[in-house]
Amino acid sequence: MQEPVIEQALIDQFEEDGVVLIKGDGEASFFNDYCNWDRIPEYRSFIFHSSAAAMAAQLTGSSSIRLFHEHVVLKEAGTTVETPWHQDQPYYCVNGDIMDAPEFPLAWPTANKGQ
Repeated sequence: MQEPVIEQALIDQFEEDGVVLIKGDGEASFFNDYCNWDRIPEYRSFIFHSSAAAMAAQLTGSSSIRLFHEHVVLKEAGTTVETPWHQDQPYYCVNGDIMDAPEFPLAWPTANKGQ
């Protein structure tokens, strides 16, 4: 039998939550996940109760805003994983001339915190 490489607590968390962050051996972490707004109360509260939709409507000149997609990215300082360059529109199955893809950092990077 293969010797365990992760703690039982992480296995239990994965079974409970369906996702777990496993940090590398001395390397910084990179984590991304989608569709979290309906299962994380704080995230849902931000989406429905912050001024983010009003800002997007004002910027685009639209009378209404719809949330189509959200994406969480955690990239610790020192990680060797590069954030892939991409354009959002090809991933979305929507048509239209106006699309807003805002990014809301939860912590500002500094020279001491990394790149």
